[in-house]
Amino acid sequence: MASRERLTIEVYRDILRASHHLRKLGKATLHSVGYEANLPNKRLKERVTELLAMGLLDSGWAVSQKGYQFCDDYKRNVDPFLRKYSLNDRD
Repeated sequence: MASRERLTIEVYRDILRASHHLRKLGKATLHSVGYEANLPNKRLKERVTELLAMGLLDSGWAVSQKGYQFCDDYKRNVDPFLRKYSLNDRD
């Protein structure tokens, strides 16, 4: 499948996953989260601002309870939909 731009919802999920993983390791910085989520710093800053406003991340880059619910909903609902219609190039 040809490379495509990720949907914003996929970027949100990638940032939340990266933040969760790197905070467990004590290495959650702008650079490390951006690297793991595959985002340049400018776009990462924009998306983190959105995640903070939605209450999915807290100011210390920790995933909130609402953020974990988002990830669960993504896994249960969005990911199967994207796979069903071959809109997700990960496997």
